[in-house]
Amino acid sequence: RSSATRFGVAHRIPFLGRVLPGRGAARALVSKTILPLDRSNVILIAARPASDGDGLILHLREVDGEPATIDTSAWKIGGAAARVREVTVLGLPLSELSGAVHFAPCETKFLLVEARRQ
Repeated sequence: RSSATRFGVAHRIPFLGRVLPGRGAARALVSKTILPLDRSNVILIAARPASDGDGLILHLREVDGEPATIDTSAWKIGGAAARVREVTVLGLPLSELSGAVHFAPCETKFLLVEARRQ
C-alpha cells in the first residue's frame, strides 16, 4: 500500500468512487440503501453500535465542499420512528435534532440514531 492509502485508512478518510451508468437503454438510477441520505455529497463513513447498545452512531461527512441538509424525519429503526441526536465521536450528546441535519462544507458529524420510546 502507498503511504496515502495507509493514511486514508488510518484516519477513516474514504477513497471516493463514482459509478457512471453505462451506455445503452436509459434506466432510472435507484438507490438500494436502507439509510435514505437524500444528498449525494453526504456520505456514511462508518456506523457502529452505541456504547449502551440502544442505538447506532453514524459518522457522516460532506465531501463536495458545499453546504448540505439531510432530512432524517423518515428514518426508522425496527419499524419505529427514529430519534436522532448529534453526538461527539465518543457518543456524548450535543443536541437533539428534529428532522433536518445541516452540514457546512467539508463538515463531519456523528449522529446517534435510536428507536423512539413510546
